[in-house]
Amino acid sequence: MPKALRDFLGMSFYFWSNEQSGNALEPLRIHVTKGKPTANATKLWPLRSGSVDLCHNGSQLSEQELSKAIEYVELNYGNIVTAWYQHFGR
Repeated sequence: MPKALRDFLGMSFYFWSNEQSGNALEPLRIHVTKGKPTANATKLWPLRSGSVDLCHNGSQLSEQELSKAIEYVELNYGNIVTAWYQHFGR
């Protein structure tokens, strides 16, 4: 799983490569976890508007951690999109 952003406050931000073969209609997404990356990690959908939708909190991040993760993703939207297209080629 390629890193989408640098680690932040002990959280890892990455793409789950094997998920691409799943739901092709699902929007651009980034996974967040503390500790070992898993397929069921917290999933965020960064939106073109600059906001972020929470798909699910599979990593069970606290409200404070989740808030910080969302803010970090919002601030790095451009970097995420660039990394997404570099990795998936779409």
